Amino acid sequence: MLSAIKDLGQLIIKEEKKDALDIFVEDPNVTGNYTKVITIEIALDSTGCKFSGVGIENYESQKMMRYLYRRGSSGGADFSPMAKISASPAGTFERKILGWFRVLENKKISLQEEDRKFLEDLRQVLSENEDEIKEKILNFRKTIPQKERLLLTLKIRQKGQAKYVGDFPLIVDLFFQLIKAKDEELTARQKVCSLCGLKKENILGNINTYAFYTVDKPGFITGNFNESKSWRNFPVCEECKLGLDEGKAYLQKNLTFKFCGIPYNLVPKFIVGYDDISREVVEIFAHSSKLVSLREKRIDSITGDEEEILAELAKIDDILTLNFLFIQ
Repeated sequence: MLSAIKDLGQLIIKEEKKDALDIFVEDPNVTGNYTKVITIEIALDSTGCKFSGVGIENYESQKMMRYLYRRGSSGGADFSPMAKISASPAGTFERKILGWFRVLENKKISLQEEDRKFLEDLRQVLSENEDEIKEKILNFRKTIPQKERLLLTLKIRQKGQAKYVGDFPLIVDLFFQLIKAKDEELTARQKVCSLCGLKKENILGNINTYAFYTVDKPGFITGNFNESKSWRNFPVCEECKLGLDEGKAYLQKNLTFKFCGIPYNLVPKFIVGYDDISREVVEIFAHSSKLVSLREKRIDSITGDEEEILAELAKIDDILTLNFLFIQ
């Protein structure tokens, strides 16, 4: 199943010519519930950073790369100062926005002195105006219906131009560094990847794309309860991790359905490998235009619009199987 998701992801990467940043950045509104973005607004000039206020705007999917969102630890910061607001809006600001600036104390992160000064100045401005920022966030939360979820980010105005965190090369570089540091918490050298079957220079052992084992509690069986050997549970090379991440994101966006109210992913597995499949099949999965049009053809059945997609896929030669991955 994981190999199938990885293959699908690598097909998308190849067809859409995606780079690592395209893959790492997640759509915070993949469920369609996050319709508004609360912006903590900062003015930046030659003298430094100044707090300008707190605003709110509609979420725009075309700004996804500028928002630079990727989920991190549930109890800590994400990989950039951009977050989904939780049941505790004030806590979100503390943990996810101010908490992100702990990157300044992270020994694994490389920073130029000029960049460090900019981030320290930005953190100080946010800290000094913490009470007002929290109050404004809470006020916005009260005025927006609870069914509408909110996002929180920084919006920095420089030379008359409004910029988001993804518009700053410094924050993009830190985004990459933090992801790399997380992935390399548990690694092995010159080992075999469990997905592609090839021996690679660097094997990652703490992949959480799909969390089916843990290394932070006494339960990582492979390696005789030795955490340093627990990479053996699920050794994955860097290339396959990118495919797995992209495959999961594609499933969530395009191939998630419901059966009797239970959500599931429809996972295609290419029997002959994705390099040898026909252009017709590539069009269906890589560009998703057919999937989009099929999903819009709602039919009155217990299973919903996937009936249309299954009917379309049934016309394809015997080159793939379909797995139903139920999500609980």
